[in-house]
Amino acid sequence: MKIVLTTVGTTGDVQPYFALAGALKKRGHEVRVASHDLHAERFQRAGIDFTPVGPSVTVAALNAIFEEARKVDDPLKHFDLVVKKLFLADPARSFREHVEVSKDADVVVCHRYDYLGQEAAIKNGKRWISVTLVPNLIPSKDIPPYPFENTGRWWTQVLWEALRYKSRATNRAVAAALKALGVPPRELGIAGVESPHLNLIAASQALFDLRPSWPKDQVVTGSWVFEEPNYQPPPALEEFFAAHAGADAPLVITFGSMGEANIAKTTVPNTV
Repeated sequence: MKIVLTTVGTTGDVQPYFALAGALKKRGHEVRVASHDLHAERFQRAGIDFTPVGPSVTVAALNAIFEEARKVDDPLKHFDLVVKKLFLADPARSFREHVEVSKDADVVVCHRYDYLGQEAAIKNGKRWISVTLVPNLIPSKDIPPYPFENTGRWWTQVLWEALRYKSRATNRAVAAALKALGVPPRELGIAGVESPHLNLIAASQALFDLRPSWPKDQVVTGSWVFEEPNYQPPPALEEFFAAHAGADAPLVITFGSMGEANIAKTTVPNTV
């Protein structure tokens, strides 16, 4: 099969696609990845076909967006800012290039945030699958959104409806961008869209509980982890490892692309 994988965002949104692309290639499929140009080198170095779509994005530009978003306390407002400044940057160009990338695909696998990649697949008449990396974005009758306690189904539904209400501003911006492209309106979810055909939940069940009320088109696959056998750490990192080898070696847990200027606040000594 010819399979196109589309994703948007930073390394945390893109890294799982290395694993997916590699696994699909091993099974004999023809795979192409489409995303921001700054991710091109890593895919190409791994021998994965990559097509840049949308306006050029630099690491400095990403840092600026997330530094601005860091000042917003509400996670949905944080997401709203990233959508408008990154995911919907020059939507006409992104949509046009996505249409070209997926026109000969048998199936398109899209990040739930990649509204334009999804829309291109729909325009091309392709079956498309969504990918969700954060399970708690999927509404459930059983478990309320984080961080609320579960006090029963009635209150759980109230909380999910409140979250949908808070998502209106972002969804209005997305709907307006899609309308300007001349495409039919469609239902938008909470922080992204799930495919009406199949949504892959790429997360470990060790980290969350399955929701009995989820429909069968929500499929938990486990985490997608990509191993780079030929990876060579930068010299400075190798020196760091050598200097801290042994029983007291440091344990580092990062927060990925979550912006945080207060280093002391997110850094603790290794007590393990």
